Amino acid sequence: MVIPKVKLKSLGAGPALLLVVFLLNTVPVHAFFRHLCFGELGNGRVDPIMSPGHPSQHVHVSFGASSFGFDPTIDELLTSNCTSCSITQDHSVYWAPRMYFQHSNGTFEMIPTSGGMTVYYFTESGEANVSATAFPQNFRMIAGNSVKRAFYGPDPDPPMSLWQPSDMTQQSLMEKALGFNCLHYSDGVPNEGSLEHHGLRNKGFIDSTCEDGIRAELLFPSCWNGKDLDSSNHTTHVAYPSEVKYGTCPEGFPVKLPILFYETIYQTPLFAGMDGQFVFSNGDPTGYGYHGDFICGWDEGVLQDAIDNTICTSLNSTGLQEDCPIFSLQDRTVGTQCKMEVPEALQDEPVNLVQQLPGNIQVQAGPEPATMPEATAVSATPSPTANATVLSVSQNPTSSLAAATAIATAAPLSANMNVTTTPSPSDTDPQITVTSTYMSGSVEVHMILVEDIVTVTVSEGTAPIARAHKRRIHKHGHGNGLVRY
Repeated sequence: MVIPKVKLKSLGAGPALLLVVFLLNTVPVHAFFRHLCFGELGNGRVDPIMSPGHPSQHVHVSFGASSFGFDPTIDELLTSNCTSCSITQDHSVYWAPRMYFQHSNGTFEMIPTSGGMTVYYFTESGEANVSATAFPQNFRMIAGNSVKRAFYGPDPDPPMSLWQPSDMTQQSLMEKALGFNCLHYSDGVPNEGSLEHHGLRNKGFIDSTCEDGIRAELLFPSCWNGKDLDSSNHTTHVAYPSEVKYGTCPEGFPVKLPILFYETIYQTPLFAGMDGQFVFSNGDPTGYGYHGDFICGWDEGVLQDAIDNTICTSLNSTGLQEDCPIFSLQDRTVGTQCKMEVPEALQDEPVNLVQQLPGNIQVQAGPEPATMPEATAVSATPSPTANATVLSVSQNPTSSLAAATAIATAAPLSANMNVTTTPSPSDTDPQITVTSTYMSGSVEVHMILVEDIVTVTVSEGTAPIARAHKRRIHKHGHGNGLVRY
């Protein structure tokens, strides 16, 4: 399958981020627009579709409206203080499991993303004389299966002209709607096609080949029964069309929705040469259990207006959201400042540099389906080796160590609060709180968690509130020398 590629620079301040657009079908380019979710709302056990009202089984990285939480109503989403995505008329929320690296000593470390999440909206139906209908407000759905640990279809996929009936079952189509793209821009070799590989390859291959990271990809069902905003299992009110992305909808699903496609790039090269494995927060080292969730919170009529506007979604569309006059856009520097409120039940739960995946999730490679514990409350005594980074965006791991030490990880605050930090005096030595040694090949690696004290001043209105907060800096050392993280 030939995949057209367009290289674009992102908007906003700061270093330009190269975004590579991989469309899901052959030329000519299909009608679509790219919705850039620059900033992470947070990372935590929050999943209001699967676990309404309480902590979910595992950690998700979330994007979108700031009122995201254990059980947000559509009115709460629509009146959110901010969104971490680029189109301000969209108060939807998008989330998926977080990718971790499990070091050889057992420590789980969150892998930073590159540029947040890109959400594609493909807006033509793929059928003659059939128009796509916008998602209604509060429409909810999931794609993928968290406990899946095996791929049952032929790999790689056979050409579509050779598909058998077994290739077009909902189970098989769901498998084909999942991909992990190995990115390598500078070697002159074409990148892989979207959804070409449906599971994570081994770490040796990723280290040697995927010099620009791994892109997790997920395509959602686009056929709807036209009645239900959700269903008991959050999947049976929707279905995949016969060709995964396009084709005909099965009987009972007469409404064609926009085709939703998530892309999240993980910076796996930061862990090249280290002993360990890549694993998702649901305990999945295979990738077959990757999944995603969506709640629609678009302002009434905006998405349908964009679908119907030929400037926004013509068949020759570049996918640039700024070309669509319907959308009101915000700069990435604004989007990255948007954070969700931390649910009280999760405020003491560490999610990074932990010895156990949050939720007491075990790593299970299958091929049998994974067994999941019941969602649990946060332990009153967090692991002493845990970095208490709760629902916060990771610092830029490509910064120099000097720059990294200037970043304070403050607890998330409400949108109308202002935060300033004052580093500790330079003559105050940092306190080393955790040290860990493990072997990466023939090299002894020292992993050190350093913390010092900063003064965090929080002001809400005219009333300043001062409090002390620990700042944690994660360092890797090879031998006796510390290197950048």
